[in-house]
Amino acid sequence: MAQLKLKNVSKSFGTVEVIKDVTLDSTDGEFVVFVGPSGSGKSTLLRMIAGLEDTTAGDIIIGDKTVNNLAPAERGIAMVFQSYALYPHMTVYENIAFPLRVLKLPEKEVRRLVDRAAGILKLNERLQYKPGELSGGQRQRVAIGRAIVREPEIFLFDEPLSNLDAALRAEMRVELSALHTELGATMVYVTHDQVEAMTMADRILVLDGGAIAQIGSPLELYHKPQNTFVGSFIGNPKMNMLNVTGKSSDDKGVTVVLPDGQNVTAVVKGGGDVSGKALTLGIRPEHIRLDGPGVKVKMTPFLAEHLGIHTVSYANMDGCDDRFCTVMSGRPVLENVEIDVVIDGAHCHLFDENGMAFERVVDMSELDPAYLDLKKG
Repeated sequence: MAQLKLKNVSKSFGTVEVIKDVTLDSTDGEFVVFVGPSGSGKSTLLRMIAGLEDTTAGDIIIGDKTVNNLAPAERGIAMVFQSYALYPHMTVYENIAFPLRVLKLPEKEVRRLVDRAAGILKLNERLQYKPGELSGGQRQRVAIGRAIVREPEIFLFDEPLSNLDAALRAEMRVELSALHTELGATMVYVTHDQVEAMTMADRILVLDGGAIAQIGSPLELYHKPQNTFVGSFIGNPKMNMLNVTGKSSDDKGVTVVLPDGQNVTAVVKGGGDVSGKALTLGIRPEHIRLDGPGVKVKMTPFLAEHLGIHTVSYANMDGCDDRFCTVMSGRPVLENVEIDVVIDGAHCHLFDENGMAFERVVDMSELDPAYLDLKKG
């Protein structure tokens, strides 16, 4: 397997710059996920790595080789697309074997590689089936098998689970993670689904308008988003953003004034003179409580989603541009009944007038053991 490095990579279509100065240094065997909303440039960046799109500026390095001017077949990559792109008249065996037939490998070697891939993907009993006789998940495994037999240096996945239903997506997330562990391969995976990114990635690259908004481990992005975009994008339901006014800053954190006049001290570093400044207080729905330490704020949910293990509720609240959301585990929340919720500054995020985060006082080495290793790598 091999490392992937992107050095100041950019891509323009005419005067429109769609990828803006992207730099990434992955480790050998790392599972990297590109995530972002539609139009953020994630698929374009993946296609540039694959050689399906030219690079306007910068370098793409696989292993110790700069591949900018190499054809896709010479880059040592295998790509799995959103559509399965299987040959309907061929058996599973022949679909997986197709790239090996193109290389004119001996039949004995073809059989060895196909059997190995089928064993990894649990397709042994389906080798003589046609794609039309398979489920969606099985078809996607065939497409992945076709990539495995090429023994690439890097696997590229372009939203491979988008065509599957919710249950199959969850199942295939587990299977792909297990595949990564078994192969020890470097994988780059594109998705707009932040749940896929959080559950599968070693590191996540968040793209916003073709530029990197943040790179980090899943828990680093969850606990220490560097800006309001990442704070809102990572996490489900998304982070509540309250418009607040800065009051003071000391070694305990930054104190802000909520829309109802109450004070909350966010446990963050620095801040300088924040008095009178328009700031944004971020609080994740799952960190809001009905009781405990913190400031009590009144809300009247207009919608309560009872999901069994927890209840998700939504309310209109002063200072919150979107719906204010809470996640209550094992506690009933009734629609159109006013309740008090508690906002604890220890769990809050704070962003300045430009949307950039104040540094939270969080020990990432305790929350995410992989964090220190990734930082070193």
